[in-house]
Amino acid sequence: MPGEETIILADGEREISSLPLVVLSEPQQKAWGETRAAFLWRCPAFSHVLYALMTTIDNELAYFTEHVDIAGTDGFSLFLNPEPFFALPLSQREYLMAHLIAHCILDHMHLATLLRRSGQLLYADGLVLPLDETRLGLAQDLIVNDMLVSAQIGTLPEVAIGRHEPRLGKATESSIGVYRKLHQDAEPGRDGSLDNHLEAGSATPKSWRNRKAVGADGEKNHAAWAAAIAEAAEIERLQGRHAGVLSRFLGQLLIPKIHWRDKIAAFFARETGRSRYSWRKLDRHMIVRGIGAPARIGEGANLIIIGVDSSGSVTEASLRLFLTEISGILDALAPRRLLVIWCDAVIQRMDELEAAEQLLAIRSLGAPGGGGTSFVPVFDYIAEQDLVPDALIYLTDGEGLFPDEAPDYPVLWGSVADHEAYPFGEVVRLCP
Repeated sequence: MPGEETIILADGEREISSLPLVVLSEPQQKAWGETRAAFLWRCPAFSHVLYALMTTIDNELAYFTEHVDIAGTDGFSLFLNPEPFFALPLSQREYLMAHLIAHCILDHMHLATLLRRSGQLLYADGLVLPLDETRLGLAQDLIVNDMLVSAQIGTLPEVAIGRHEPRLGKATESSIGVYRKLHQDAEPGRDGSLDNHLEAGSATPKSWRNRKAVGADGEKNHAAWAAAIAEAAEIERLQGRHAGVLSRFLGQLLIPKIHWRDKIAAFFARETGRSRYSWRKLDRHMIVRGIGAPARIGEGANLIIIGVDSSGSVTEASLRLFLTEISGILDALAPRRLLVIWCDAVIQRMDELEAAEQLLAIRSLGAPGGGGTSFVPVFDYIAEQDLVPDALIYLTDGEGLFPDEAPDYPVLWGSVADHEAYPFGEVVRLCP
C-alpha cells in the first residue's frame, strides 16, 4: 500500500521523501530480483555506479513509488513505478535503468535546476533562448538514448522511439547544444518520455543519500562520482562489451573540462593577491646604491583594467554574460581601482568604478563605437599613463590589430569567437 517513508534522525527530526513509497507484491519482488540479476550481468559498468553510489538507505537499488509515470531520478536515487515498470519486457527494464543512471552520471538534474533559476540559456554568439523544461528534457534524453542504442544496452522501449534521433542529439554532444538544435527544429515536439526528470535532490532527503556519493553537506561529491566513473570505464574496457562504445563514452567524461568561468577565476587568483616585480617602478633601496632594479609591486589587487571591443563584433548577450561573471569574481577580489576602457579603432569611453557591481550598471549605457578594431590604443594608454595593472582582461572576437610587443603585466583575452592568432597572454573561449 502507498505510504510515506519516514526516517528518524539522531536528533529526533523526521525526514520524509516527497514521493510516497510503496511495498512490492510477491510477484513484483520476484521480477525485481530477475531485473537486478540481468542488469548486473549485462550492464556491469552501470551496475558498478549504481551499487557504489546510488543504493538506498535500506541498501536497495531503487525506491518504488506510484508518483512517477514509469521511472524517474532526482540525480541521487532511482524511483520506479512497480506496475508499469514490471509490465515492460526484461530487456526494456535494463534499458530504462541504464537510462536513469546515465542521467545521473551526466548530472542532468543538477544542470536543469541551475537553468531553472536563470530561466534562460545564454550562448557565446549572442543567442538567448528562454528555458523550456520539456525541450531540455528531450535534449537530455536524445543524448542518453543515442549512447545506449549505440552501445546496444537492452532494448529501447517503443514509447521512446521518438526520443532517439542522432540527427538532433548524439552522445558526444552537450544538452545545451542539442537544446539549441531543437529550438531551430521545425518539427513538432516529441512525445514518449521514458522517465520523470525530478528536481535535483528533491525526492531523496539528505539523510537518505548514499554516504559515498555525497560530501559533508549532503550534496554531490564530484570526486567520488569521477572515481566511480573511472572504475566503470575500466570494467567496461576489460569485459569488452557494447562494442567499446560505452568505455569510450565514460572515458570522455573523465577528460577535464574546465569551464571558462573557472579559468577566469583561476587567472585572477594566480595573477593577483601576490607581489610581482616591475621595471615601471625602481627599487628605492637599490637606487641609493646606484643600482637600477625592478621594484616589488602589490600585495593584493590594486588595479584591474577591463578592455571591451566596441567595434560591434561583441554582441549584447556576450557582453552581459561576460560582465556578469567578471562582476562576481572581482567583487570577491575587491581591487582598489577598476577601470573599463571601451575601444574600437580608438578609445571611445572610459569608466572608473568604485565597485565591481557597477559593471552591470555601465552595461546599460551601451557600447560606444562600431568602427574597425585595434587593441593598440588600450595598451598605449596604459603605458602613457604609467599604469601598472595587476591584470588586463580584454573582451573581443580577436579580429583586430595587436601591439608589437607583449606588456609586462598579465593579459587575459576573453574571446567570443574561435580565433587562434592571439600573440601573447592567456585566452579563454567564452561559452554558455
